Amino acid sequence: MCYDPDAISAMSDARSQSTALDARHKVLENIVVLHLTQAMLGLISQSLQAVAVDVAPERLVVHFAYSSDAPEHRDDVEDILADLDALLDNDDVPNDWKIEPLLHVGPVDESWPGLPFRRVFETKSARSESAGRP
Repeated sequence: MCYDPDAISAMSDARSQSTALDARHKVLENIVVLHLTQAMLGLISQSLQAVAVDVAPERLVVHFAYSSDAPEHRDDVEDILADLDALLDNDDVPNDWKIEPLLHVGPVDESWPGLPFRRVFETKSARSESAGRP
């Protein structure tokens, strides 16, 4: 194996740039979680089981899992996202960032698209359902 100081330097530069991007992503995700929690105050119904966020450079997807489908759930989601958009207005978020809701009616299990993303809210019953997964 040959020692190539230029290759090692390039790998180190790429790693530090990746770490910086990861750090910025985590900060942005934390800002979103903070403001989303604030935006949800007073708008959590009994049928809301879980909320998760997928923070990406081009968009933010907010995943909602409901146990039943009702028109007022869509109204609540619209209110939550409007408040979130207003709260994020003063923060350092990407230009032209799109906020998209994704509503799921059903259990918080593998069928819920929000399962792999950062949870912001989850009921005790949803947690026990998802904990029972293999």
